[in-house]
Amino acid sequence: MTGVWGTRKIEAMRAILFIFGIVLIAGAFLAAALELAAHAVEPKLSVVSGFGSVLRALAPETLELLLERFAWKGWDILLSLPGWLVFGVPGFALLVFARSRNDEAAQQEYEHTLFLFDELSEQASEQDDLNANSDLGKKSE
Repeated sequence: MTGVWGTRKIEAMRAILFIFGIVLIAGAFLAAALELAAHAVEPKLSVVSGFGSVLRALAPETLELLLERFAWKGWDILLSLPGWLVFGVPGFALLVFARSRNDEAAQQEYEHTLFLFDELSEQASEQDDLNANSDLGKKSE
């Protein structure tokens, strides 16, 4: 895929994946909050509880419905991990790999801002020198 249309498709897909990564990160924060709520409901839970234990403590009907509707052998492994980890790791990976990479324009803007302070301080010192010279001229008269 080359050309303008290929680049636009890639950028659109990257934006969609980036937004999906944000949604997964939000899900990780929600899973962490649910884990805290589960500890309040059932204090016997371990410090780092699996997502299945959290769902079992907060909404056992939902967990059973999920397991019945979607029969998958990987549920045991997935539900034994903490929810913030299940959502957070893929979300962070999508954020990192799908971020916009407009490096050339960003690099030029960054370089400009690096030297902006030096330019402004040089202009200020020149202005001070001009003011000092004009003040000396007024005092000698």
